[in-house]
Amino acid sequence: MKHKLELQEAEVEAKSVIEKFNIASLPICPFSIAKEHGIVTEPKDSDKPGVSGFFIKIGDVFGIKYATHIKNEGFIHFTVAHELGHYFLPGHFEYLFRGRDGIHESRSGFISEDFYEKQADYFAKSLLMPEELFLAALREAGEGFVAVKSLATKAL
Repeated sequence: MKHKLELQEAEVEAKSVIEKFNIASLPICPFSIAKEHGIVTEPKDSDKPGVSGFFIKIGDVFGIKYATHIKNEGFIHFTVAHELGHYFLPGHFEYLFRGRDGIHESRSGFISEDFYEKQADYFAKSLLMPEELFLAALREAGEGFVAVKSLATKAL
């Protein structure tokens, strides 16, 4: 039961970010959210299998890098949103960096068994496709293939 509550905490935190930025419709751009918080985002070459993103802390400055081998724009957005989860979720950067500067490598996309990675994935999902905004977009999209295409364009 505790694990489910901790995942719900990620959804609540994502909703809080959406409200703070007065986001009222899809798409939600994680790059804009990072920029508003002074978090630099940029691509990074990585030869490490499965690593999709990097969360960086140097003093009081944070950065996010996403692996250049990712060619899917949606997954890049998910990766950046995942790293934002490490920034916004209580206790994440304190745990990941344990009082020191560093680089945390993430394996986003619901593939890691690590609690902090799972919670950051859930945050990313909740940030990019919040139920309330998705349902509103779904109602506006119409029906059939036209609706599917409309929703796909709102995801990015």
